[in-house]
Amino acid sequence: MENDWNHKKIAVRLMVALLFLVLIALLALPFIPSGEEGMKRSVALVEYRGCYALDVDGKTVLYISDIQQSPDSALFATDHDSLACTTVYLNGCWSHRFWFFPSCHGRILTASPETGKNLMAAKANRHTGNFVAYWQKALADKEKNLQTQIQELNYYLDRNRVIDAGYNTIASYAALKIKEKEKVRQALAALGSIKKGQHIHIRPVNHYTLIYTDPQKKTKRMDCRLLYTDKESGLSMVQTHDKETPNWAKAQFFIPLKSGLCSVGDSVTVAACFGTNDKGFIAEKAYPSRTGGRLTKTSTGGILESNIMEGLAPTASPVFNKWGIFVGMSLKGSRNGKGTAYYGERENGKPTGYGILVTNDSTAYAGQWEQGRRQGFGRVTDSSGRQIDGIWNADTLVRGVRTGLSGTYKGEFNRFLMAAGHGIYTDKNHYYDGLWANDKRNMFGFSIDSLGRMRVGEWKNDRYRGERLLYTAQRVYGIDISRYQHDIGRKHYPIHWNQVRIVQLGTISKKRVQGAIGYPVSFCYIKSTEGTSVLNRYYTSDYETARKQGIRCGAYHFFSTKSSGAAQAKYFLKHSRFKSGDLPPVLDVEPSHSQIRRMGGSEAMFNSIRTWMAVVEKHTGTKPILYIGQDFVNRYLPEAPDIKQNYQVWIARYGEYKPDVKLAVWQLSPDGRVRGIRGDVDINVFNGYRDDFELFLEHHAIK
Repeated sequence: MENDWNHKKIAVRLMVALLFLVLIALLALPFIPSGEEGMKRSVALVEYRGCYALDVDGKTVLYISDIQQSPDSALFATDHDSLACTTVYLNGCWSHRFWFFPSCHGRILTASPETGKNLMAAKANRHTGNFVAYWQKALADKEKNLQTQIQELNYYLDRNRVIDAGYNTIASYAALKIKEKEKVRQALAALGSIKKGQHIHIRPVNHYTLIYTDPQKKTKRMDCRLLYTDKESGLSMVQTHDKETPNWAKAQFFIPLKSGLCSVGDSVTVAACFGTNDKGFIAEKAYPSRTGGRLTKTSTGGILESNIMEGLAPTASPVFNKWGIFVGMSLKGSRNGKGTAYYGERENGKPTGYGILVTNDSTAYAGQWEQGRRQGFGRVTDSSGRQIDGIWNADTLVRGVRTGLSGTYKGEFNRFLMAAGHGIYTDKNHYYDGLWANDKRNMFGFSIDSLGRMRVGEWKNDRYRGERLLYTAQRVYGIDISRYQHDIGRKHYPIHWNQVRIVQLGTISKKRVQGAIGYPVSFCYIKSTEGTSVLNRYYTSDYETARKQGIRCGAYHFFSTKSSGAAQAKYFLKHSRFKSGDLPPVLDVEPSHSQIRRMGGSEAMFNSIRTWMAVVEKHTGTKPILYIGQDFVNRYLPEAPDIKQNYQVWIARYGEYKPDVKLAVWQLSPDGRVRGIRGDVDINVFNGYRDDFELFLEHHAIK
């Protein structure tokens, strides 16, 4: 019996001793040093995507990317998956739940990206009625502006074809605007469905994803959920959905007391996926590494500050003391010192991997290096203080995104960090997609503003010059004539209508021509009358003969400042022919500035024009066309927006660039050559192709 009792006492003592040893081991676990690989394996990379949800009676009807942004910048969607949320990449540390007991279960300690989101939601929830009303009005205005832009884009696309420069660019942009308008329409429908008395609630929505590389070097993603956020430290705890910690991860024991193992000035090592706080960071190419520095000061919550550059010690990266013991999480790095210095990884003494080049206390470059050259993703700041995130190759910025106070440029750069090559610039009111040189729009490009005003064509040093057409046999050409094609000096010449064919487009300006010039004359305008007393004696014969050759004909009247619009319209109608299928009549307005002053000014002139157009439209059943020059467009047409809106324009402009107006016909030269006609002839091109011309005739020709 006594032996049994002794055996029991020995067993109890052994048990107590074993428990004591286990307790000692558990207490010692947090203080076991980590080697280089252990430090790297403690790092976790987390992707955060956040937005706001608008709930009505507990059901989400709309997602908004950011309620602090204006409707012009914010994104909307009726389902979460299709919304481009705010995306941030965060460093973190695999962490046990308890201080001294292995209990990770997929937990990751990271920084909270949601600062102020709950506050903004609470503020909006105090005035939900005002919030909904504001966004309804703002979105209605945005839908209207988008519709205007789409109409202008479609007008261009209707009048051009794939062979025209910029067609595909504009077609792609138009498709994006149509999709954007549909999303705005859906958002308006969701807001409009809210009924009086329903409960409205706005709440932040977050989504966390772990990004890691498996043993086969393949990038994997794993969904996570938010467990809690500590307001004092600004740290959040997230957990993988399956509550599993990958085999390669090394969880750390987060004990605030361990920060006492470090003092200001001590050496520390920070392990991180470098650059993860940069918005342009390529998460799939991230890899954990470490860098060393010294502790500058200790703050509450076990968060440490060091003199390591912030790009090398992002917030929420694990920090280890000089013995390799985990002592806390980084808060931020600091910048100090003058001159030029490099901080980061090296190989054979040369910057390789991730590193930061500092010049006089500011970051000259932060990103990837290879054998001393910038290679891969990196960030720089130009001489104007604008931030550029981009891809580098052999120390040269290939493509990037430059963000400034005025707007954002995305595209190619030269070695001086200036926009050069192809790029897209956007700001609150403008969009430009085209070519650049020395930070200015140069050569071909396309722009559109918030009011739908488009410019397609060539630019020089940020100044729009115009669209240079490509002349091909597929375009529709025409001529306009008067008695001066018959009477040249004292000689008279007939027009051989059975021979007419355009053989030269004029020599006043350069023209881009594809193939040989030998274009048929598809339409012809013939001067009929001028004022109330001048007749073209060749009008009737030219009209009848040209029609017999299958040429579409129309009559034009030369406007006079000496008689009323009504009298001139009556005279024109009396002496002109209007048969079925003929082109709409034209009013040719070419008064000098002094003539306009003598008739009573531009207001009197436009009143006379309005009268002529109205009388002729009533008689012929179709709207007349207004023929004007480029100087008239620039100086006078803005004073008569109703005329600009209601009537199609035929413009005389003899430069190499197409007029920057919505026109029907462009008179591109006064010195063209036409087989069958003696001397110079005005050459015209219809604004569109053959099917557009047929559609024009269907809607506007004399019935």
